[in-house]
Amino acid sequence: MQTFSLQEHLSPTPNPDMNSWQDLRRKTTSSTYSIISVDVFDTLLLRTTRPELLRFEDVTRLQHAFLRTMVHHPLPSIASLYEARLRAGRTVYGRVAGSKGLDEAHFNDILGLTCALTGLPPECIPHLRHIELAYERKMLQPNRSLLGLLTEAKANGKRIILASDMYLGADDLRQLCDGLLGTFRCHRLYVSSEFKRTKRHGTLFQAILDEEGVPPGSLLHLGDNHLADVAMPATLGIDSVHLPRAWSWRILHHFRARMNRRNLQRRNLIPSSSSLPVPSAPSAIK
Repeated sequence: MQTFSLQEHLSPTPNPDMNSWQDLRRKTTSSTYSIISVDVFDTLLLRTTRPELLRFEDVTRLQHAFLRTMVHHPLPSIASLYEARLRAGRTVYGRVAGSKGLDEAHFNDILGLTCALTGLPPECIPHLRHIELAYERKMLQPNRSLLGLLTEAKANGKRIILASDMYLGADDLRQLCDGLLGTFRCHRLYVSSEFKRTKRHGTLFQAILDEEGVPPGSLLHLGDNHLADVAMPATLGIDSVHLPRAWSWRILHHFRARMNRRNLQRRNLIPSSSSLPVPSAPSAIK
């Protein structure tokens, strides 16, 4: 088992560092691998440095504005809706925390609990989902350098699959990918919320090997998170390429996230000792 690491993430521009590019290209064109598995968020689809919990607040404002046009009884305030969204996320992830990778949070559960906590009718769930996905799409851009490499690998007979630890459903994730990746289509999508298995525990990688019917040595995985995308596949004998975001991105993201958490704690919207876990996010700088 080999692990290869690029210290700087391939940029979304078509001109990444040439040595890193050639090293990665040699790995993805190697006859050793018949399948290339790719993480989605902050690997193939790149986020801005806007913190996750602040993005949820943006989404809540958009959802509240829309609900005012369709719900004919008293609405929760923006603050109450936002607090419910954060609480629902913590609750649903808390339920699966002890499963050791044999369960996962799902968007339907988070939205359903958000509605229950705020007294919104279940009929609101599809609208809340649509607004959040539309916002997500605006906050993402494709990693064009990596996309070009995968397009080449696919044309040369490699099977390309996407693997993500994410609460979004498979259809939600497919909608985002189809809208952002142009004509490129992967062969299959493995998302933890659907398989009830996670990359961060290694169980999703075992499911991939079982579903694809291949030995570990024929699979190459690419991803930004060291635990989920490097350490865990290594336990199964799967080779990986570590593609962390650039240091400048990580430093700014970490700073903004820390400031946002402090603000939310002062507002008593999140506990002082925790924040909503999102496994798909890159590891914070310790």
